[in-house]
Amino acid sequence: MASNEGQQDPPPRISGLEYDVPDPSFVLRGRRDLGLAGRGGPVASALQSSLERMSATGPTAETAYQDALDALRAQPPAEVRQMVTEVGRELPEEAYLERWSLVQLMADVNHADLLEFFEDVIRTPIPPERSSEADYKSTTRGREVIIRTTAVDGLERLAAEGSSRAVDVLLDHVAHDNSTVRTACIVALQELGGDAAERVRERVADEDRDLLEIRRVSVYDVPQPESGTYVRNPGVRDETPPEPPSGRRA
Repeated sequence: MASNEGQQDPPPRISGLEYDVPDPSFVLRGRRDLGLAGRGGPVASALQSSLERMSATGPTAETAYQDALDALRAQPPAEVRQMVTEVGRELPEEAYLERWSLVQLMADVNHADLLEFFEDVIRTPIPPERSSEADYKSTTRGREVIIRTTAVDGLERLAAEGSSRAVDVLLDHVAHDNSTVRTACIVALQELGGDAAERVRERVADEDRDLLEIRRVSVYDVPQPESGTYVRNPGVRDETPPEPPSGRRA
């Protein structure tokens, strides 16, 4: 009989739901409690529900998440922004997952009243690297950058809905100190097209003009590796993988 020694038990699940969500007691072992339950009120409840369903799985998980978003969008936008801002400020710096989740959730809510929230996230200086030189698998600055580029995505969505102020904020950050955030802003403005694309071409620094050539593509249009050794170009079906140097086929 195979030994189960050293294997972790699967996380407990809440039963009786059409979608699967980790049991809250299990979630708290790996995530910080944002304290939303203690705040009370419909805004806190809607936020808690949305964050839980964000990480749910199952055939109806996406529908459940969209329903939670609709319930959150029905709350007063100013109150949502205030609570998310307060919760975010109370989180410690190292709560990267929780901080990112709040920004991603607000990007999905996609309400014009959240513009200042996204702007504050991008404007907040990126802390110095906290990982040691020996910890080559982790970079805290990289996690901070992801949080900020998620805020850029939130601004792009607002701009796509017609917010000229969101376009202005994106333009303000094409000179951001971090090159990845700069790139995200430039690509977002280019993707918006029209006046936004014209203005970013006028605003971008000479040393960043090559970033104007970056375009988003679907993952299905990117060459994919086969058997870990060969990249097949999209749409090409009759290519034969090259013979390995050893004379043996991969």
